[in-house]
Amino acid sequence: MKRLLILYINRIIIFIIILSGLTGVFMIFHPVSALADQEIRPDEGALTAAKAWGGTCGDGVAWSMGEDGLLTIRGRGAMDDFLNPRNAPWRVNGHVLNIERIQVDYGVSAIGNNAFTDCQNLIAVYLPGSVTSVGNAAFTRCYSLTDVILEEGLRKIGNHAFSECLAMREIILPESLNTIGQAAFSGCEGLDWISLGSNMKKIEPYSFKGCYSLSQADLTDNIITIGQEAFADCISMENLRLPRRVSDIGPGAFAGCASLSEIEIPATVTEIREGTFRDCGLKSVNLPNGIDAIGQQAFGGCDNLRYIYYAANRTRWNQIRMDDFRQQISAQNIQIRFADDSAAELPAAIENIKSDGWRVSVEISGEPGTGTTLFAAFYDAGGRFLGIRTQAADEARTYSVAEIPGAGRVKAFLLNPDGRPAAEAREQTVST
Repeated sequence: MKRLLILYINRIIIFIIILSGLTGVFMIFHPVSALADQEIRPDEGALTAAKAWGGTCGDGVAWSMGEDGLLTIRGRGAMDDFLNPRNAPWRVNGHVLNIERIQVDYGVSAIGNNAFTDCQNLIAVYLPGSVTSVGNAAFTRCYSLTDVILEEGLRKIGNHAFSECLAMREIILPESLNTIGQAAFSGCEGLDWISLGSNMKKIEPYSFKGCYSLSQADLTDNIITIGQEAFADCISMENLRLPRRVSDIGPGAFAGCASLSEIEIPATVTEIREGTFRDCGLKSVNLPNGIDAIGQQAFGGCDNLRYIYYAANRTRWNQIRMDDFRQQISAQNIQIRFADDSAAELPAAIENIKSDGWRVSVEISGEPGTGTTLFAAFYDAGGRFLGIRTQAADEARTYSVAEIPGAGRVKAFLLNPDGRPAAEAREQTVST
């Protein structure tokens, strides 16, 4: 609450900064009813002033700019979209590097695609409640942009809209907002906090990727989908509470969040996709009982991970499809705690295979369990199957089996008593 109060005070200060240098009162102070009968056209006074410029930038929308670096957009309706940023009139006229502040008056309904791309000296923007959408790449690469005011009424922020705004530290997203496009804030390296309102249902892929300073993201419980790499490489992210209703978390969604030490997966999630938490600083993970699958490298590179708290029993745990997670659990000696507080047995893993030309040594780690069998299948150099050796392998140690003459390759694998694999198979060339 204290932080929000500070941000709102900052908004007032920003608004004063944007208004500074003006000689009149902006239309945003007029009642909406007073606008209805006004004819909106380029400000003739501004255009006739010394070193002032202007023109149209949409059907019923005009722009004007003076020496003070203030660009004003006024009128009724949407700004034009610009397929190429170079076609924006303030760029055609060579004023893009002089733009320091942008004031959009009430009545303008949309900011066009690529409208202010590469306004590298822009520091402050005000968008009134009449603006319902910000176009794709509208403010991308505005490297100096620090202050943005978005009023209630805004519903959509387009793809890459504010990407690579390196100086932006904070932005209050209005409650009315329901769509944030792909990579909308990606590469905003200075952004340190964001809060998403109750109308948000989906976070698109790459939305906040590479926001290196982002330490906290307040996510509404109404969010159902978090897209691929949405928060990847947010290396300062320390606190994260996933929405209670989220059911789809995309691949790599939080990969590279090196400061994130713990996470609780909501009960609505049934699959942790590949690389979701890869290279995070996680020390503990809480998994719900509905998890059916943990994808490749879902927690890969989480070298500090020591505890998994699982809200079901060992039987249900063994039914989860894990591409490589069981091997990681074994290698890192990760402890599993079940709902009944019992510790899980460490799964087995084939760590190494060595050959001296006569015998093959197979090193097994973890806890294979009673009744587990080691199989060593031998093949010649051409891949022809020669035979198989077996040995009981119910504990972690190195097992030795005789080679079959003529073998050039051996494949070792472990099977549980019921015939299911107890560890990932491993192959090795053998000595001849």
